[in-house]
Amino acid sequence: MIETRSAATALNKHKGLQQFFKYLVDEDEMDRSPMDRVKQPKTPKKLIPVMRDDDAKKLLEVCKGKSFVNLRDEALIRLYYNSGARLSEVGNLLLTDLDMEPLPT
Repeated sequence: MIETRSAATALNKHKGLQQFFKYLVDEDEMDRSPMDRVKQPKTPKKLIPVMRDDDAKKLLEVCKGKSFVNLRDEALIRLYYNSGARLSEVGNLLLTDLDMEPLPT
């Protein structure tokens, strides 16, 4: 699996199988877990590149304007940049998910 999927996926599968067989041993369904001798896959540390402030400014400059598309794009970029949200989290937002009440001062 580690050759066809990511190392993190292989690690998650390993941990799931480990817990499953531990449960079977605890319930006396098996004498011992076949995972006892299976080593945990190594997952390399992967640094995620972070956008620099200068690059964010350049990106926002492209969105200057008063049209719906410009305002929408700027709002989306600011939301991603300031919240750290994932693409799917923002992409799946609905208007009903937003709290439009102003914060108390």
